[in-house]
Amino acid sequence: MNLAFSSEHQAFAESVMRALERACPLADVRAALSQPDWRFHKPVWDKLRDLGVLAAALPEAYGGADDAIALAAAAETVGATLAPAPLASALYLFGLTLLSEGDAESKSKWLPTLARGATIGACYFGSGLRVTNGRVTGSAQPVFDGLAAQALIVRANDGDATSLFLVSLDEGGSIDKRPLRTLDASKPAAEIVFADCPAIRLGSDDGVQRAKDRAATLLAFEQIGGAGAALAIARTYVSDRAVFGRAIGSYQSIKHALADVWVKLETARGHAYYALWAMNSNGDDFPLAAAAAHVSASDAFEMAARVCVHVHGGIGFTWEAAPQLYYRRARALSAFLGSTQAWRDDLGRRLIDGERPRR
Repeated sequence: MNLAFSSEHQAFAESVMRALERACPLADVRAALSQPDWRFHKPVWDKLRDLGVLAAALPEAYGGADDAIALAAAAETVGATLAPAPLASALYLFGLTLLSEGDAESKSKWLPTLARGATIGACYFGSGLRVTNGRVTGSAQPVFDGLAAQALIVRANDGDATSLFLVSLDEGGSIDKRPLRTLDASKPAAEIVFADCPAIRLGSDDGVQRAKDRAATLLAFEQIGGAGAALAIARTYVSDRAVFGRAIGSYQSIKHALADVWVKLETARGHAYYALWAMNSNGDDFPLAAAAAHVSASDAFEMAARVCVHVHGGIGFTWEAAPQLYYRRARALSAFLGSTQAWRDDLGRRLIDGERPRR
């Protein structure tokens, strides 16, 4: 199999990259960090809509292109530019979960507006919510991109069972949104308190892991994009920075550190491509592939960002420098779907139990 993007998808990713670089320079990402009620970067969201990124993975019946690979290619550019847009919450989680678990009426209502960029959705798969007589009550936190969301898919207790429910944040009941402090304020999170809000049952609790696996696969490409950009920034800096008349990149310790990052990055890329293929082919090994992609990409992005800060020396963690932005985003994305260690433990159990990729 050819585990790489086609020339068409590469061209699509390049066009998205050019648009995002113009729409949102790193100065805009930095500015978002100082805004406590930050939601998302509207020019970036509009560009993603205009280029068809928001509709890419959705079926044609809902205004989409039915091309998850295009979304993955675009995700890598979003990661590289650190674009502060709720792509992961709205598309990887909300959109694809609703597509998989939702009823016809809910999909017809929300997916076309999602494809047009008129709706932002998010998901919460934690504890703390209960549903009684079709109405949800309780507190959900953290909800990434919850401040901007108009609809949520939540995991809630309903009697003795736990199920997925769709909650519109504009249709009755009482909803209180409170921003939470995070390491990366350009990737905001919120606490949402529900009081007697209408909820539509979507499916059983089994859908949670399926939703996470799909999101982990696409998020891996975003993390790979960020890792690649951090590595490029580090390489440029050590090539230009001279000490005692010699570029610091000529020292073996620096060379080895960057080489280690490159190995981690390419390993993660292979896992991500395989997971995307397994997702599109409905392979039995998709959960295993998704876990491997998420763990590998999280490790690669964290390592790339940390080394980028390190090789910049004292300025690497300062406000004006770029490396700290990538480190913040690496930590935020590693927590987006829950603890990376929990994913690593699950992957280890699967391998010990004898699960293996297809050959």
